[in-house]
Amino acid sequence: MRRLILSIFIFFSFTQLILAQQDSLDIVEDEILLTEQTKELNIRPFVSFGGGPMTYYGDMYRYPGTNAVMGNMGMNLGIGIHVTDYLNASLFFNSGWIAFNENTLTSHANFRSEILSGGLLFSYNFDNLFKNSPKVHPLFILGISNVEFNSKTDLMDAKGRVYNYWSDGSIRDLPENSSNADQAILLIRDNYYETDLRSLNTDDLGNYELSSLAIPVGIGADITLDYGFSLQLSSIMNFTFTDNIDNISSGANDRYLYTSLTLSYDIPAFNENRKKKLEESLSLLEDEDQDGVPDLSDDCPFTPEGVVVDEKGCPLDGDGDFVPDYKDLELNTPTGSFVDTSGVAYTDDDFYNLYLTYIDTIGEFNVIKTVYTSNESGRRTVHTPRPHEKYFSVQVATSTEDQSIEQIGKILSIPNVEIRNDSNQTLYLVGKYDELEDAIEQKILLEVDGIDGVVISIVDDKQTIIGPEAQTIEDAYRLEGGFSGNESLISKDVIYRVQIGAFKNPISKNVFEGVNDLIELQGDDGLTRYLTGSYRNIQDAANRKIDVLLEGFEGSFIVAYRNGQRISLETAGHKVEKVGDVPQDSMDKEKVSFKIQVGAYKDHIPADVMDKLITIGDVKTVRQEGLTKYLVGNYKTYDEAEKRKKELLKDGLDGFVVGSFNDKIITVEEAKEILDK
Repeated sequence: MRRLILSIFIFFSFTQLILAQQDSLDIVEDEILLTEQTKELNIRPFVSFGGGPMTYYGDMYRYPGTNAVMGNMGMNLGIGIHVTDYLNASLFFNSGWIAFNENTLTSHANFRSEILSGGLLFSYNFDNLFKNSPKVHPLFILGISNVEFNSKTDLMDAKGRVYNYWSDGSIRDLPENSSNADQAILLIRDNYYETDLRSLNTDDLGNYELSSLAIPVGIGADITLDYGFSLQLSSIMNFTFTDNIDNISSGANDRYLYTSLTLSYDIPAFNENRKKKLEESLSLLEDEDQDGVPDLSDDCPFTPEGVVVDEKGCPLDGDGDFVPDYKDLELNTPTGSFVDTSGVAYTDDDFYNLYLTYIDTIGEFNVIKTVYTSNESGRRTVHTPRPHEKYFSVQVATSTEDQSIEQIGKILSIPNVEIRNDSNQTLYLVGKYDELEDAIEQKILLEVDGIDGVVISIVDDKQTIIGPEAQTIEDAYRLEGGFSGNESLISKDVIYRVQIGAFKNPISKNVFEGVNDLIELQGDDGLTRYLTGSYRNIQDAANRKIDVLLEGFEGSFIVAYRNGQRISLETAGHKVEKVGDVPQDSMDKEKVSFKIQVGAYKDHIPADVMDKLITIGDVKTVRQEGLTKYLVGNYKTYDEAEKRKKELLKDGLDGFVVGSFNDKIITVEEAKEILDK
């Protein structure tokens, strides 16, 4: 009943608004009047159609880094009127789907809901604030609507087997604590939402309403096209008055974001003949860009204010490079050269880069300039100098030094250890200080905690150990006993990290490319440990572990440190159920392959080699270690790669086989070692 009353009210209001417009058109006489009455003739009905993703925002946990606008596709229809040049009103209908999957250590839930909504929208385009109406307007959108939803969840597969989520991230047909859990069958979600959420009554919500009022609020942009068409890009957050869409009652109402691209068409206005006659008469006098050339004779009708034009109303172009003088950064370009959109001639290097863009087979480069014919005059690229950076820090370890298990525990108990990569090693630093004395004081405090370090200076990414000067200040500090009351950096709270693995032999850093804040520590037990992250709660560490697992590091696990020592997760207060042994150096063998490297160049690739690579066709490039490496093929075995290498040799391309893990180049030996484990 409530939805029916709302629909009648919206329809009645909208009808009255259209009738009021038609009456206003009848008031206008045939005289040519450049008054507000002529603007009323621009009021026209319009229809619209569009589509875009619907994104859920509610009580389920949204993982860090989740795309804010991506979701299930929806569509929208509308009919409306231009109330004024800057205010539109429209009736709209919107349908689509929203879905979400929550899979954390403590909760495993999912749902999919069909969304049907309709109501009244007002959009304000700020046109009254512009002197000359632009082609692109910002939009502010506000309205009222009724939303209907029908939420279902996926609890079992097609054979009726209920999903049981285990702590290792897998889904099985038996609970993890079942007496016959060792016979459990691995399941994969079929994403068929067979169970009605309302019928589950999980939060004792009862037979709640499957509809709600909502307030759509959004922003966007309106692009005016020709022949009465326009394009709107908008993001509208729909604030509902219900907390039941996801069937989780938390006290905060659910909402969803609808991001759409909509095409609108202005329906010819009422009394069109009279309006057309008036517009034709006015057009004889109008000069929209006020350049002195009437619009009917103006070949360039949107010339910026103050720009000098010719008799056709077009900006002057003295050098004939098709870039008008007011935009041209090179006014005397010789005839026949090629220039960019700023009228600046391309150099040989510019043409070479454009050629590389053309032949690139992986889309690494993108064409970002439009070429116009004009002249050739060389210009040098001006590089903005990097800002000068200088500070002091305490170096507590390097990746090439053997550390005792005790020392490793202390270092990993410092939550904000900074990691810097040198040419041959990784440095582990504590603190960033503007004054040398502060860094020396921190070094002394670290020694009290049993952590030895050296004071270094960092100037524009170059680090230097400070020797005698630092020692003199340190001796004076120790003699005077001067401290500013700083506390130990070793955390008394639990610090969680994700250990990727502990390997007998160091692994190429190429394998870990893309793993942020990688910590590599060599222990005196012969193992090289690789860790990442520093978290105060285990949930964040668990999310990071999932990311690392997806990168192919199957042996990753969470470790905890407190008071300079590694502790078990049980000691940290967490219940852990061990479901199986996973080797600490385990890596996904499916991500291993072999390729043939046929070249590596710091600068330009030779033209003859480039021609051969174009002929081959399956060449990809990887930028690594300051070189652009050219790779052919992707083979699961070393023998297949060797066979292809011999075929390439017959074509005049000499190369060698390299390994690849997750599309990162490693040695053949490392690739074979991963496959042999």
